[in-house]
Amino acid sequence: MPERRAKSLSLGADLAVDPRDGRIAEEIRSRTEGRGADAVLVAVPLPAALTDALAIARPGGRILLFAQNDPQMRIEFPAAAVGVAEKEILGSYSAAVDRQEEAARLIFFAPIAGARTGLSSISLGGHESGPRISCTSY
Repeated sequence: MPERRAKSLSLGADLAVDPRDGRIAEEIRSRTEGRGADAVLVAVPLPAALTDALAIARPGGRILLFAQNDPQMRIEFPAAAVGVAEKEILGSYSAAVDRQEEAARLIFFAPIAGARTGLSSISLGGHESGPRISCTSY
């Protein structure tokens, strides 16, 4: 959708391409000196999207299949992409019914500038304090 690509660019994305034009892998490789993407997020439930993601990801890269929840859908991929190129394919499903209203409120109405993220900076010398800070930030 052109309007979504335009919006992503206006929010700071470096690149927004139409996946149907067949240039994604070429574009990513040209922007990464031929290496490929460290991580690829697949947020559409299309088996062909995994093929594209595998072509985009660098050796050792990660691919996250988000909300691939159709129990009938089957996805095939070359075993060498995992076994030889050592690419990781991960899955995530987020649909906590009891949190949807809160999530929608945050996405559509919460101010972004100055919003508290819950992230803390920790120097390498202070790494022992990370778990304590993580547990008490919220």
